[in-house]
Amino acid sequence: MPGMRIYVINASNLISAAQRQFRIIAFGPIEVKATVDIMGVSKVSQEILSADMVSDEGCIMSFSKAIHPVTAPGSALDEMNTKAVEIIAAKLDSQSIGGSTTIHIFEWIRDLTIIASTDAVYGPHNPFRDPAAVDAYLYVPVMTILRPCH
Repeated sequence: MPGMRIYVINASNLISAAQRQFRIIAFGPIEVKATVDIMGVSKVSQEILSADMVSDEGCIMSFSKAIHPVTAPGSALDEMNTKAVEIIAAKLDSQSIGGSTTIHIFEWIRDLTIIASTDAVYGPHNPFRDPAAVDAYLYVPVMTILRPCH
């Protein structure tokens, strides 16, 4: 992250020791900075994210603890990956039936990836099926991204 100190651990025997010290060597502040700078969150959201970044009650740690069981290797992750691949396969099958067409490949892949991954996570109540939700997530003001580091 520009403007931040980064320490590199290049001794494999120290990696697991550093990972066990997750409350001292915290990734939370980097997550918050990335979210604020890239996603353009509001001041109130920034305060919520920044509050108590190292205890289990803070937003950053509680989110990680809530999401880990589902995204860890195992049946839940396998199920989400299977669902995403099924959605992609169905889209590719439907494209091949209609004959030739012109597409903007970047947008087509982006949109397919968004729908496949978010449908796999949210299921039938996927909020990203609403184009306004996708637009709100994707189109961050350019000045937010280009803002110089302090």
